[in-house]
Amino acid sequence: AVVSTQSTGTESDAEYLASDTESVTSTTSESSLPNRAHHFVLKSQIKPEGCKACRKRLGFSAHALRCKYCKMVVHQDCKNAAPLPCVPLLSTPSKKQDGTLASYVPKNPPHIPSLLLRCVQEIEARGLTDVGLYRLSGTNKQVKELKERMLRPRCQVNLRKVDDINVLTGVIKNFLSNLNDPLLTSVLSEDFKEAAERSSLNHIYDCVARLPHENRHTLAFLVSHLQKVSDSEHCKMPRSNLARVMAPTLVAPVPMTDMDSAMRDTKRSTKVMELLLSLPPSYWSNIMSPGGEECSSPTGAGGGYSGEDPATPGTPEMLRVQPGIYQPPTPTNKDSTITQRVFGARKKTFFNKFEG
Repeated sequence: AVVSTQSTGTESDAEYLASDTESVTSTTSESSLPNRAHHFVLKSQIKPEGCKACRKRLGFSAHALRCKYCKMVVHQDCKNAAPLPCVPLLSTPSKKQDGTLASYVPKNPPHIPSLLLRCVQEIEARGLTDVGLYRLSGTNKQVKELKERMLRPRCQVNLRKVDDINVLTGVIKNFLSNLNDPLLTSVLSEDFKEAAERSSLNHIYDCVARLPHENRHTLAFLVSHLQKVSDSEHCKMPRSNLARVMAPTLVAPVPMTDMDSAMRDTKRSTKVMELLLSLPPSYWSNIMSPGGEECSSPTGAGGGYSGEDPATPGTPEMLRVQPGIYQPPTPTNKDSTITQRVFGARKKTFFNKFEG
């Protein structure tokens, strides 16, 4: 079962790296998302903390294990009982990248923001019985506060304490709608709409393949999740309803000149979402699998998704990547470093003229 944990993240990177003494094998060899392995290293305990597995206190100077990516701390004897999956903590995007999807994804595939991973996991764990999922939202104040907390660097929020599941769906929609460029990108928006109007599967496959890696991986993960929501009889959110709700968030609108053109564009965007939701889950699963970057048209994918494919993996199982390659991005400011070097060299040359 997926268990949410909470990390204080108060120890500095220098203290953490200095206390690393030996790499420890991960807790599991499974590569699917619900079993994404932790990567523990030995560390000397320099401040009181609690073991996330047994909930007992770790003594001072005791040898404990800490995950390199999610910063979870456990006793050495508790490593096999550590809650899964490992969800790396977010890094603070640089000012130059702030607001782009690439700022929130790891360097290695799957390129999916941890905010979306954690929210979707919690929604699928206890929200697929709620009526009107994604049609209803929590209050704006709750949504914004939770999103800001989840986007803080080195901070992990216990989502099991969020009583209203609609707050989590609101966080997903708010996060995606506030990106500088929509998930389907402004450049490809018109191509997606033309493909939907012609109901051309080959054209839609081509559009998806042309998306940036992070957009394509996030889209595959999100669509697979929404297909699960539409399959739930309790949610009462068929594909058409989800398309109307999510289209304004994921598809770039055209500049509004009059009400009629805006209405036509809204219908076109809704058709795009309906077509994406109708694609077979095996296609979206292939995007997330190793070697599936080509996004080729799946064999026999001429028909739409009927929701009756027993061999199709669910949303978590679609993320099949090698253990250990999912690590948080490390923001760097290369521009400032280069500038310091250039001006530092010029300054040294200038003062050398007056010496000797």
